[in-house]
This record gives sequence, C-alpha cells and structure tokens, in this order.
Amino acid sequence: MLLAGMPQPGAAADAVAPLPLVEFHLDGLAAAASMEFSGLAWWEDRLVMLPQYPARAGGLFFVKKDALVERLRDNPAAPIIPVRWEFSDGGLAKSIPGYEGYEAIAFDGDTVYACIEARQNKRMHGWLVKGRVDRARNRIVMDPASKVHLDPPAQLPNMAFEALLVHQGKVVVFFEANGRNVNPRTQVLVFSKDLVLQERLGFPALEYRLTDVTGADGSGAFYGLNFFWTGEAELLQPAAEGPGLKPNVSATVERLVPLHFSADGIEISGPLLPFAGGMLPSNWEGAAMLEAPAEAQGQVVDPQISQHGGGGPIRGVLVITDKYPATRLGFVALP
Repeated sequence: MLLAGMPQPGAAADAVAPLPLVEFHLDGLAAAASMEFSGLAWWEDRLVMLPQYPARAGGLFFVKKDALVERLRDNPAAPIIPVRWEFSDGGLAKSIPGYEGYEAIAFDGDTVYACIEARQNKRMHGWLVKGRVDRARNRIVMDPASKVHLDPPAQLPNMAFEALLVHQGKVVVFFEANGRNVNPRTQVLVFSKDLVLQERLGFPALEYRLTDVTGADGSGAFYGLNFFWTGEAELLQPAAEGPGLKPNVSATVERLVPLHFSADGIEISGPLLPFAGGMLPSNWEGAAMLEAPAEAQGQVVDPQISQHGGGGPIRGVLVITDKYPATRLGFVALP
C-alpha cells in the first residue's frame, strides 16, 4: 500500500513545481561559513541557530521572530544580526569518543534536547543529551550525565541521528539515511523526557538525507528537510521513488516532506515539496516552521512573497545551510 503523498505509478517524485526561496541577509558573526549551522528550533519567540561545533562558534545564535516577519513583510534584504548566547556542554565534546559535533536541537519550555554525532574506530555513533536554558545568564547549559547512546540502524560514513522534536511529552529522534537500499530498519526512536527509550515508531522509506524536522503542531503534522547532493550517490544508493521511474543519481534534491504522526507511526501526508534553492547545491541542515497571523496593515516589497501582501498571514518553513556554499538562511512559503 502506498502512503499518502508517495509518488503514484508513472508520476515524478516531485509533482509540485519548485517553491521559491526567500533568502535573508545575515550579518555579523553568524554570517560566517565557519559557524557551520546544523539545526534550527524555536525557544519562545527566538529562532535558535545551532552551530555544529558550538565551542568553535562561541555559543549559539538567536533571531527574534518579529525580525523575520518584518523582513518578509517589508524587505528580506535588510540585514539581520543574530544575537549570540553562551553554550556550556559540561565537557561532552571531550568525553564522547570521536566527537563530531551537534546535529539537532529542540526545546520543551526551558529544557533543551540535542543530538551529537561521533565516529569511533570507523563506526558512527549518536548521542542524545538534555540541558536547560539559564535565563539569568543568557546561556544554554547541557547535562553530561544525561547522555544516552544511539545505535545507528545502518553504518554509513558521516550519517547518524540528524533530527529530533518534542511531541506530546515525548522526545522523537530521526536517523539521517532512510533510503530503501541503505537502511533496512526505517524507524524513529521515542524517548521519555528523562531520555528513557520507550518505543520505536515506523517511518516511511525516504531517499536521500533527512537533515532536520520542524516541530509538530497539535494534530501531529510537521515537515522534514530532505536533501541530496549528487556526490553522495554512491554512498546513499538512491532507489527509484515510484513504479516506472529510474533512481535519481544526477540531480540535486532540495525539498520539504510533509509528515504526520498516525496510529501506525509516522507517514508522509502530502506531495513532496521541492524548493528553488539556487544555482549551487546548498547543504540544507536546519528547518523550523514560521507562522504569523494577518495584520490589519502591512506591505510586501518582494514579489516572491506577494501572498503576504496587506499584512496577510505567513506560513512556511525556515531553512539554513551549514558552511557549503555559505551560511544561508531562507524561507519557503508553503502552498
């Protein structure tokens, strides 16, 4: 049985025309490619930008939601300077063998959860950790005693647990490679808030890399960030995405995947949504929803976002790259 939203016989995997991407103009320290961002998440009204190596970056970065909405309704080219907060990992970077940085972040009130990637003896490992927001000192403090080992379902270089979210009091963790030819166990791990493994949910086979997920809404709907660089074709061994189709090994894929929690696990809930990322493939690593209600007054300058004219509602997904080809923060309006 085909899941809703999966390609139908004879149809292209991406039936929707590429959605435009509106790019913000980042300025200050966060604009440097050396920040190597690996995840996005919301803490209250702040968009948290997670560097893969927070110690190198000097911490985490925040952008206020109002600033993003203002740019979309006025001028996306106006500079945004993210604010840096201290990040204390309690020695996790040194205590985890083969530490290769942070890959995902999510918040539940003032509690923060994160995934860490590691490579030891040529094998990939994942770690799930928790921490807290220290409001008094404007910093994030991780608890090294909380760390839980995550065993990858498949051994692929530089592939581990790349995404997580908090839903209905549970912490849900996603593996990066879920293609038919490389991962025989496409599941997600579900933990309690105290990081005790409680169950494994079914997850649809999804080609290429799953690099982040947005938070889930009250109905359990969310979006995955799905990326493919053709230089990883041999590694990921993409399968055909529908009957009568050939495997794609020669075209970059930059798209959003609508997902939702169901009685059977997690399913694809609609058509795959490619977006126009630009002339060069960009290594999209972070995703977060952005929604804002309509205003009584407002004006849009950029024609790409004309659906927000007159201060109309905004609904889409923010996406961010790591260092390749540069630090890019963009917005994809959902149809």
